[in-house]
Amino acid sequence: MTIRQSAGGAALAFVIWLAAWPPHAATAAVRWCAPMTLGAAMTEPTEVVARRKALEDWVRRARARGIAQPTWRLAVNKSIVCGKVATGIECQARGAPCVIRQNPGLPRNRRQRRRPGVDA
Repeated sequence: MTIRQSAGGAALAFVIWLAAWPPHAATAAVRWCAPMTLGAAMTEPTEVVARRKALEDWVRRARARGIAQPTWRLAVNKSIVCGKVATGIECQARGAPCVIRQNPGLPRNRRQRRRPGVDA
């Protein structure tokens, strides 16, 4: 028996062992999003201030939808639209607020099984 044959046999044995390993529920983090949230139109003298206030209002409304710590960075389909009005600049933010949830499919009453070498 050559070294090449024994390495091939070991690889085959590993693949068979891996296929026989019991299946586990996926435990990946996923992005969960609330419905689209539309902030109030904020009018301010400058665009920088109007954008900041529009985002602050969007965050407040996203919290009201059940997102504990909404961030603009995680939102999807987001946009801030600004335009000139008679009293300054008006901006409005819209987007679906999202959070990252860990292990969404794992029941809370079931302990996760530790696997040697993976969860050490």
